[in-house]
Amino acid sequence: MDFTSLLNSTGLVQGTGLKLVHPIARFLFFILLSWVAVCIFKYLLNRFVFKAESRHVRLVGIFVLIGLAVLGARLVLVEISSIFHFSVPLTLTRTIDSLIVIIFFAGLHNFIVEIINRLGERIRSPQFKEASFGVMRNMAEAIMWFLCLTVVLRIWGIEIGPLLTGLGIAGIALGLALQTTLGDLFSGVAIAFDKEFKLGDVIEVGDVFGVVKEISARSIKVKTYSNDIVVLTNSRLSSSNLINHTALKPRRITILLRLAYGSDVKKVKKICMQSIEKVARELKKEQGKEIILSNPKPSIYMTDLAEYSINFRVFVWFPSFSEMFDAEERLKIEIYNALNRNKIRFAQQNLILPAK
Repeated sequence: MDFTSLLNSTGLVQGTGLKLVHPIARFLFFILLSWVAVCIFKYLLNRFVFKAESRHVRLVGIFVLIGLAVLGARLVLVEISSIFHFSVPLTLTRTIDSLIVIIFFAGLHNFIVEIINRLGERIRSPQFKEASFGVMRNMAEAIMWFLCLTVVLRIWGIEIGPLLTGLGIAGIALGLALQTTLGDLFSGVAIAFDKEFKLGDVIEVGDVFGVVKEISARSIKVKTYSNDIVVLTNSRLSSSNLINHTALKPRRITILLRLAYGSDVKKVKKICMQSIEKVARELKKEQGKEIILSNPKPSIYMTDLAEYSINFRVFVWFPSFSEMFDAEERLKIEIYNALNRNKIRFAQQNLILPAK
């Protein structure tokens, strides 16, 4: 005896009500399976994709469950119409189908927003994150809801071919007009993921050398040491060699000395090392911390026997770029004065004029 026969024997449900038992039972079973499937889907998203629970993931589950419920109701409506031999109005079915599409696209919208937000967590600059990923989120939403509108129009039998053709032509024209802007935006996203610099870093791009003061979706602003503000587009940054002088620590400077032939190599090295030690002691006394590092220790090498000079290179390490920038000139002056006091001559190129 099946479930319908059992109800019929009890007399609780008879006639028309009995015919509705199977569709309603299948609908309730469909809702139960949908709820289980959504729970499993949310668990997999949180466990393997997003690694954590979030509001957008919860909304994805809610919209998917509502969409499945409406889909189940539509199937039940079709089955009941066949049982009682009546036709469902076309307007009603199209309305339900449109509602299902909109609900599922709303779930997809929250899924895409969550992905973009998770990508944005990798960006260290709040200004850049808000600007660039705000643009990306808006573009993704516009494309998604345009697709949703397209599907809904097709459900209602509206021909979208001419509309797509017109939009395609307009899109090409708009794309050409915004080619540079879009290039800057996408270059900015690539730069953000590379994490090449942040606010306050000292960078060098071509002939531009200064401190990063502002980061936006299309460009950055660099304050040079001559107190100018230079705007660098992201396209230029991505196509140029960029040097970040503050990315790594400690920092090293190289001082090139071109000394005359006949200079005592050991004496030159000793004078340079004494000068470095003197400046190091003075800076430590003034600032209360080690400015010229003892580890890695300074070093002096004779590197070239040039045509007119013996070339030495002095290597000195500093904790960061800011200390290096302030102390470098002071160190060069001390070495220069010490060499002069000890009668160490700098090289000069001799110019021999032919006799007349």
